[in-house]
Order: sequence, then structure tokens, then C-alpha cells
Amino acid sequence: MQAIALVLTIFVIVLSAPTKAQTLLSSHQNWRVFTVQKDGQKVCYIASMPTKKEGNYSKRGEPYLMVTHISNNTDEVSASSGYPYQEGKDVKLNFGQTSIDLFSKGEVAWTYDREADKKTVKEMIRGTDAVVRGTSWKGTYSKDTYSLIGFTDAHRAMKQACK
Repeated sequence: MQAIALVLTIFVIVLSAPTKAQTLLSSHQNWRVFTVQKDGQKVCYIASMPTKKEGNYSKRGEPYLMVTHISNNTDEVSASSGYPYQEGKDVKLNFGQTSIDLFSKGEVAWTYDREADKKTVKEMIRGTDAVVRGTSWKGTYSKDTYSLIGFTDAHRAMKQACK
């Protein structure tokens, strides 16, 4: 339950706009499905916390990996390693041999475009693990591993909730 509270807190920070309370719709192994009201619209998203954290950092916030439903054909992938990322340095999201670059602003990183979002979601559906590698503004690094077990069911539930 503590992980859910952390994800909710992070999501509020990411949106950085007044919102009503988030609602946990369902849990699917390592992934949670949420809805929230933002500017009168229902927003659906799924989120997970890492199953393994590595790096040479001394202190940081809680990392997460998230997919937000934007429209029927579009989902937005984002990640945070729990610290402000180094400006101008891409964050890496890896699925085995496949690597996707993310740009960052502050503590959050996103894919560069909708095609990369689509590719990333496909990799998340097919894969078993995702690894986010980031570098902090201090030059320390982190490598967070996320289990993708339950991702496909959570993704379906998110799409159903916001169709």
C-alpha cells in the first residue's frame, strides 16, 4: 500500500495542477491502474515501482515507470528515477537489446514523440523487464529494473476505463 501512496504522490507532482483524488481501479501483478479528474476530464494511467534499484547515488526519491492514456490511439510513457536528471543527457529505457531514448525535464523523462511511445508500449507488452538508466544533475547514475508482469492486463484495464 505504501508503494501505491508514493505513486499517487508522484503523479500529483507530475501533473502540477490542481486535481481531485486519484482512484485505484485495479492491480495487475506489479502494475496499478488509476484514474484522476483533471480539468473536468477523467485521466487514466498505469504505474509501477522498480523491482530492483542499482547505482552510485547516495539519496533519492522513489522511482517509477508510468503510462498515461492520452487518446484511443495514444499513450504517453514517462519515468522518474527520483532525482533531477542531468540536462542534455538522455535517459535510457531498455528492453533486452532494444533501447529507447527519453528526454528529461527536472525529475521526469518522456519519449521524444508519439511513434516512440507506441514502440515503447509494444515492447512493454512483449517484454518481461524494462530497465531505466539515468544520470542525475550531480553526475550519479541509477539503473532501475521494472517487471513487466501484469503490464498487458493493466494496459487493457486502463484503455477500458478511459474509452
